[in-house]
Amino acid sequence: DPFDVVSPEVTTNAKSKFEANNTTKEHIEKVTLEDLDLSIISPSDQNFDFLKSVELYINADGLSELRIAHKNSVPEGQKEISLETVDNDLQEYIKSDSFTLRVKTVTDETFTEDVHINVYSNFFVDAKIVK
Repeated sequence: DPFDVVSPEVTTNAKSKFEANNTTKEHIEKVTLEDLDLSIISPSDQNFDFLKSVELYINADGLSELRIAHKNSVPEGQKEISLETVDNDLQEYIKSDSFTLRVKTVTDETFTEDVHINVYSNFFVDAKIVK
């Protein structure tokens, strides 16, 4: 059955991070999502067999929701999976004061205990250095 999970509003720390790297968000030229990996933290014997497919979307005020990663067929027996990223420029989302992420999944199993999943994301930021 498909279901959506919407994150609480995620506040970006873009300004402080960009200042620490000798730039500001006004100097960003492009932001892309390079990697997005999911791994199960607990329960320790759980794998992703319950998941048939997964899609990740980003949204921010005044911007259209955008699909940024997906996995259409999750292999069985995996405790870690890498999603395929979509080569979209995300700079306007990252520059905004906050953004939300929505996860759309299709599952084929029902389970009764919580599954805790770690999400690792790696972004590429192309920006001009301020001197």
